[in-house]
Amino acid sequence: MNGGVRASAASRSFAVLSGNPQWGQNVASLDATAVATLTTTQLAGLSSTQLGALSTTDFGEFVDTQIAALTASQVAALSTTVVGDLTTTQIDSLTSTQISGLTVSQIDYLTETQIESMTSTQVAGFSQAQVQSMTNAQAAAYVVASTS
Repeated sequence: MNGGVRASAASRSFAVLSGNPQWGQNVASLDATAVATLTTTQLAGLSSTQLGALSTTDFGEFVDTQIAALTASQVAALSTTVVGDLTTTQIDSLTSTQISGLTVSQIDYLTETQIESMTSTQVAGFSQAQVQSMTNAQAAAYVVASTS
């Protein structure tokens, strides 16, 4: 299947799935190539419920530009498991606004490596309450990231 046909098929599949509240659970029906063709507008149409239903594997199919296009509320809807399994490349895609939307439960699942990989601009997005909820190891990683 050529790229244009694949993109068109992905858009049609998305149109059918996005109207279905179970889309997040069925995203596995789209392969990585199809997921990569979803536009930021299409991703913006995903509900918190749909995003919250994504597994780590499903979310792993999103490319960095798609992750960067998610709203802070959409990022806040991701499961703690998905957040804990974000790669450093995916972490690099997050904006300070998205980071400010992370819940305390999600922050609990961030690893020191994930936090250390953030830029000083990204960690500036953490609120005082978010920083206070960090473990000592996470807080140490936060200090390293904030000075990089």
